[in-house]
Amino acid sequence: METGHLLVVCAAVLGAVQAGQHDIYSGHSVYGVHVRSKAHQMLLHDLEPILDLDVWQHGIVSEREAFIRVAPENKELFLNALEEEGIDHYVHLEDVAQDLEERDNELKSWRASKQNRMVFEDYPRHDEVNAYMDRIALQHPDL
Repeated sequence: METGHLLVVCAAVLGAVQAGQHDIYSGHSVYGVHVRSKAHQMLLHDLEPILDLDVWQHGIVSEREAFIRVAPENKELFLNALEEEGIDHYVHLEDVAQDLEERDNELKSWRASKQNRMVFEDYPRHDEVNAYMDRIALQHPDL
């Protein structure tokens, strides 16, 4: 009976950990920022350490926009700085944690539908690669 309780507790703890694995990004947003001048680049560079910004993609003047992850506590300061300089921007991802959860769920669903096939749109773990190679060796001993 004690083993059963231990398994239930372990399952509950594991479920809680899995459920909250992206909570640190709850409320974080990613903004697309149109970089139109070197001054725009410099402003983003200067704000990065001050507001603890996470640059997902650096912008190239008039060629490529920047993607910046912003914590909820710094959102207002970040947006005000962009507005003051007249820098165009938009919300690329409203909630990073929610997006990560959705992607995890899609990946789990996709993996479940592929049963025994090797995944090439995903990066398998080292032990998964070894298990796959062992399985192939058993299925085809003449190789």
